Amino acid sequence: MKYVYLIILLAVTVLVAVFASQNNALVTVSFFAWSASASLSLTLVIALCAGIALGLFIMLPAVVGGSIKHALAKGKLKRLEKRRAKERGTPKAAKADVAPAEGASGEGAEASSPEGE
Repeated sequence: MKYVYLIILLAVTVLVAVFASQNNALVTVSFFAWSASASLSLTLVIALCAGIALGLFIMLPAVVGGSIKHALAKGKLKRLEKRRAKERGTPKAAKADVAPAEGASGEGAEASSPEGE
């Protein structure tokens, strides 16, 4: 798999080099009062990077919010699991406490002895 990534990286590098060599004409980019001249390929790469940065910036609140919700849900799940384990342990203790009261009649003591052991 390591070699597949290396081959893909090499292919993309070659394609970028070919693109840059074929699009070396100078273009002028104007924005309000600002103006700059650069090669077409450099201008396109800068525009691509700016678009990626803008997309990541717009996506950032959703990613952070999702991470926070995930962490909160994970904490809640742990608390509920502990509570469930605690509650499952409590009925056994309650049966042991109730058994001697039933044992007063004689029937409950015999039935509760095997459960207690």
